[in-house]
Amino acid sequence: MNRTVWLLGAMLLLSALSLYLLNRGPVPSHVSTGFGIPEYMHYTKVEQLEQEADLIIRARFTGTRNRIDLSITWPAAIDSAPYFVSQSTVKVTKVFKGNVQKGDLLLVNEEGYIEKDTYHGSIGYKWMTKKGDYLLFLERSPNSHVSYIVGNYQGKFDYTTPVDRPEDPSSQLEAFRNHRYEYYGEHPNEFYALKKQAIAHYPN
Repeated sequence: MNRTVWLLGAMLLLSALSLYLLNRGPVPSHVSTGFGIPEYMHYTKVEQLEQEADLIIRARFTGTRNRIDLSITWPAAIDSAPYFVSQSTVKVTKVFKGNVQKGDLLLVNEEGYIEKDTYHGSIGYKWMTKKGDYLLFLERSPNSHVSYIVGNYQGKFDYTTPVDRPEDPSSQLEAFRNHRYEYYGEHPNEFYALKKQAIAHYPN
């Protein structure tokens, strides 16, 4: 009897550990912001995001993500050097604008990826996690079924993180690992001012 109870307890513990590891995602040991396209328009008003976006949705990251090389899939816009991004699957929970439905699964390109235990995030972009609940302003690619976040980090806001700018993290690695930090690039005051506008327009 005791052996059976012990085996059941061990199986439950292993199942819980497996579920935890599945949901937490990869945790790198290093963070780099040394790549990306810096020529994004600098948005200061949520109306600018609305004008650029083909889709405005509330969505959650499903946990499915693949690294792709845009120099292969988008050769007209990128030179021959590899340009990696992550193609992430999100599930739509609410539609504010655009021809999609609640429950749809969408592919969203994010300018962040992990390679050799290092997270590479374009100009401070932090990719979506399963903990988040996201307000997304998206542009749809005219030649594929993939969407892009308007203005890189400027069109993605997490309802579950602070609206006000938190204290500065001790490092970029802390910012990546700690859920409360949504963005760790330049101009954080401008980002959080834009987030306040966006969340006010599309409240939780």
